[in-house]
Amino acid sequence: MASPISLEMRQKIIRRITQVLVTALVQGVILFLAAWDLGWTWGWVFIGIYLGSLVINAVLLFRANPAVIAERADSRGARSWDQLWGGLAFIMIMIGLPVIGGLDYRFGWSAELSLVLHLLGGGLYLLGGVLFAWAMAVNAKFATVVRIGEEGSHPVAMDGPYRIVRHPGYLGAGFQSLGLPLLFGSWWAFLAAGLAVVFLIVRTSLEDATLQEELPGYDQLVRQTRYRLFPWVW
Repeated sequence: MASPISLEMRQKIIRRITQVLVTALVQGVILFLAAWDLGWTWGWVFIGIYLGSLVINAVLLFRANPAVIAERADSRGARSWDQLWGGLAFIMIMIGLPVIGGLDYRFGWSAELSLVLHLLGGGLYLLGGVLFAWAMAVNAKFATVVRIGEEGSHPVAMDGPYRIVRHPGYLGAGFQSLGLPLLFGSWWAFLAAGLAVVFLIVRTSLEDATLQEELPGYDQLVRQTRYRLFPWVW
């Protein structure tokens, strides 16, 4: 059971929930402005999955690890490379994908995809969300930026998805990026998805090197979990 929530933590949690809801609203507006059709079925399926995942994620984290919600409200202390590559990945996922997906639907750039492919895309998006949430549930320092606390205050997550890869959150984001083009029915959206994955790979490489150099105890995770991002590959 999670420990009691302090007033400061409660304020940070409220701030983070506000940030997430505003981001979801902006992404939905971008998606439907690009599509120019409020009746777009797969656009609403995406919104439903997105909001449903947020609610389930919040409920589970409140029970298992509310501190991580507060941790993600604070983006101070980001390194310059983290701002660059994290920002580029964020732009591709939150803006590039809905813009291209919506425009593709509006102008019919891609041939119509089968129901199976749409559902496969939705499944990949859900899988990525589950992996991302699992990583947050077991890592109290799952911040939005690479921020290393003082020795003893920054435990190294060793369990759950961290037994599979050392950066499961980025792997989850990659699954979501690759699932959205199929969910939207847009082959062209894979341009943004591919760039997002590339940016996530670069960020993973730089973050892993930083953690190996600066975070005490991270060498134990390196010995336990061989792969950074892709199981049996890298």
